[in-house]
Amino acid sequence: MSTTAYDFSINRHQLNLPLVANATKKVVYTAGRDEKILGISLLAMAAPTSASGTALFTAGKGAAAGTNLLGSTNFSIETLTDGVRSEMTLTATTADLNLSEGDTVEFKVVSNNADMVVTGDNLGILLETVAR
Repeated sequence: MSTTAYDFSINRHQLNLPLVANATKKVVYTAGRDEKILGISLLAMAAPTSASGTALFTAGKGAAAGTNLLGSTNFSIETLTDGVRSEMTLTATTADLNLSEGDTVEFKVVSNNADMVVTGDNLGILLETVAR
């Protein structure tokens, strides 16, 4: 009987995204091998607030981040609880969660108003993957 060895260790990639009022900020992850996305979590030590605007997080794969990786189009980071990790709901299209070596994932926050109050300066992103 032959067996195949698999690497089932979960890889955790930590990224930081600056939060800036009335701006679009992004950070890009590039897959170093073929892998599958298991989870995307966010952490803000102090969630931003805006009286008349929004601060929306998106996660997209590929050219121009065209393949949405979240279960919804975007996520309002104003709904985060200070200092508590929040797991994102991922797309139900499991094939979209597969990355080939060299594939990119773009994480982006768009703030559309100058009144956004940012006490903490970064949004922590935890990307969890496993080899495939």
